Amino acid sequence: MARVNKGNALTTIKLQPGWTIEDDGFGLLTARATYVVSQDTDYGVAGAQVVSKAPKRGDTFENDPRLVCHRATSSVNSNGLQVITADYCGIASGVTTAPQASGRGSTTTEPIQRHPWFVSKIAGTSGSEKNGAAFNDDGSFKVFTDPTNKKFGLKSYYSPTFTITGSLYTSDLTVAKKLKDVQCLSSSTGKWAGIDLLSDLSALGVSWGIVGTWEAPDESPQLLLTNVVIEPYAKLFKVSYDILVSVDGLDIEVYPYESQGRPSR
Repeated sequence: MARVNKGNALTTIKLQPGWTIEDDGFGLLTARATYVVSQDTDYGVAGAQVVSKAPKRGDTFENDPRLVCHRATSSVNSNGLQVITADYCGIASGVTTAPQASGRGSTTTEPIQRHPWFVSKIAGTSGSEKNGAAFNDDGSFKVFTDPTNKKFGLKSYYSPTFTITGSLYTSDLTVAKKLKDVQCLSSSTGKWAGIDLLSDLSALGVSWGIVGTWEAPDESPQLLLTNVVIEPYAKLFKVSYDILVSVDGLDIEVYPYESQGRPSR
């Protein structure tokens, strides 16, 4: 049966009611809007079933200038109407969202000599050995030699580590570049390039007895900004990052403070 068209011919693209704007709680705005237009509308693209006036990447949402189109999809429904769904994103205020961070505890393998109890309980020292430990002539640890002891052959142990992963969005590329420039630099405040990347996880420091600064007993910094990834979204840039937490502290001659900048060759 042939389709019978009645009512508005929809020769111009129309925004449909029902769109919403969502704030993720950190300042990132997202929205999805639906538009319709007659499939038969000709915008001068010969032979193509496309709508050149449909929203496209980089276009501003007509009902909220904070939002910019990230991507759009197009389909034709059973009524012969072209349906365009556009995804928008933006920042609630300013040029950068608040960082959204999460923490993950894991383990890493360390030489048994680095265990905090290595001297006091595990192996002792040369001339005052414990648990069948043997030492080289220079006093360095060699091996556990007593086969009746649980430590026989022990060379390493699992040491707890903590990694913080996070992300933020910015409309200013220079902000993203600044964070990239301080990669592999240390901090005792949780700030790099003037941005507090720990966000709500700063409370973790208080739970570990850290008040104000993340510093080891020798006052060395405990935070290292490792991976920094920059991804474009419409006119925004998503910056993802990892922060390594070192309980023992970092060597600032190897990992300078972020305020010092990356050492030149």
